[in-house]
Amino acid sequence: MKSLHNRFQFAGREFIRLTLRRRGKKDTVCTIPARIANRYTVIRQMAHGGSGVILEIFDDRMAHHLVAKTVLDYQLERYTSPSKTTDALTRIQRLRHHLQTERRILVQLNRRGTNSIPVPCNYVYDCNPRFDEWLETQETISPKLDETDLLRSEPFLIMQKIDGISLSKLINTYYPQGMSLRQTLDILIQITSVLEVLEQPFAIENKIWELVYQDLKPGNIVIGDSGRARLIDFGGCQLLLDGIRILSGSHTPGYCPPEQQTRAPLDRRADVYGIGSTMYHMLTGISPRKLLSLPHSRTVHKHRSSRKRRAVQVWNWKLIEEKYPSSVKKLLKCCLSPEREDRFPNACTLTRELIHLKTHHV
Repeated sequence: MKSLHNRFQFAGREFIRLTLRRRGKKDTVCTIPARIANRYTVIRQMAHGGSGVILEIFDDRMAHHLVAKTVLDYQLERYTSPSKTTDALTRIQRLRHHLQTERRILVQLNRRGTNSIPVPCNYVYDCNPRFDEWLETQETISPKLDETDLLRSEPFLIMQKIDGISLSKLINTYYPQGMSLRQTLDILIQITSVLEVLEQPFAIENKIWELVYQDLKPGNIVIGDSGRARLIDFGGCQLLLDGIRILSGSHTPGYCPPEQQTRAPLDRRADVYGIGSTMYHMLTGISPRKLLSLPHSRTVHKHRSSRKRRAVQVWNWKLIEEKYPSSVKKLLKCCLSPEREDRFPNACTLTRELIHLKTHHV
């Protein structure tokens, strides 16, 4: 979490300059208003991942803290010649489409009664001085680029601020040997209830939306003081519109299913696998990502180099067999089957299995 001290004036307003560190890549410089849309005062940077930035903000009208998510990391330094301005514009449009899609997903989930997600509060626009700095590097300005409103309207998704600790940090700090079965089931049942709603198709503007969350992992689950679990970061969902994949989304190696390595669209069973890999991590304290680097782990695609590995089969069930009933291993093996036809078909079925396990073995 970073405080924001590098401030400057632009067009009579105060702005903040951020340097986003990217592992193994060149740092990115971006700029944000100190007060977004003349309403939200920026307090600090909370996180940065992919192309997005998460900010803690204070709503001056309602007098409480919220979160703002925005893109910012456009990597404009890659597009410094006039011949690349169209490519830059395409990238800006694509990344903002992801943010707008996330807003729509949160709105739909909220309307359908899901309360284990961040509540969307607003969607506002403001200017971004970084675009003016970038345009100064162009020898000529494309007419298309000069006329578009893209460079004058940076979007910000305003959401509820969720207090708590990420499940990943909770495991690493307090449960390095694994959580209890009761704790694990209590958390996962809350998460699968969100997936049950997410996997139901819905219509927007006469088009049918079908979603797969596809990036299930402890880092995307936040646990509150009362044990309430919330699923965050819906920007990585796969989106099908009328059966055609529009957004391929994102995933995390180790937690994703084997079919993630193909070009085919995913289905609901990809999220079943994600629940299984997360459950394995929770019960053992061992991240599936660590299995990717083990020379004796069985990868699904043995012909691929280790650099390209995305999914592994769990090979060591000893920790599960020693600590938990046999039904736990049976459920996990069903979730983590490399063949998706052998997994539970959807989140609804998996929720019933988790509840049954809790009822009879906890």
